[in-house]
Amino acid sequence: MREKLRTRGRGPGKAFVDTGGVHLTHDDMFFGDELNLHENEVKSMEAIKQFRQESAKREAEAKALLESKTIQEMKSNDLKLLLHWYGIPPKDQPSKVKDKRKEWLDRVDEGPVRFAEWTDTDEAQLTELRNKELDISDTAVGRARKETESDMLSVFANYTQEEQEALLQKLQEEKKGSST
Repeated sequence: MREKLRTRGRGPGKAFVDTGGVHLTHDDMFFGDELNLHENEVKSMEAIKQFRQESAKREAEAKALLESKTIQEMKSNDLKLLLHWYGIPPKDQPSKVKDKRKEWLDRVDEGPVRFAEWTDTDEAQLTELRNKELDISDTAVGRARKETESDMLSVFANYTQEEQEALLQKLQEEKKGSST
């Protein structure tokens, strides 16, 4: 919870008010920054989901419209839907019906804008992302620690047997010295 306080604070005064004057640790700050990144990733994925679902709905409505009416029978809103399906946002469309018909006829051979449908796999990824519990290993500190560990193991693997044994002995002595 403390790390969530860090996500809201902007500047020292705001941070002081948000935390009630309590000191946030470095871990709290790293968690707060990571939480911001995580929340932005969730928002981005939700926006993609919304776009894909709206596009699928628009496509279904446009196909039904094309099956039920001829181009000459279509009104302004019908043409607006078709042009939007073909990638022209309503704000960029002509205002007059005859101009919309002409625009449609000019573009009909190009085909509609293609988009990837929102799948069950996408939904599972979004659910997993929403429910993910962050810990220190998810932060910059955790990633740096994993990288250092990996580097240490690589170096250790290149040591001779005697060097490895000497290093392990030093680590045991260090451990004993720090526990007293």
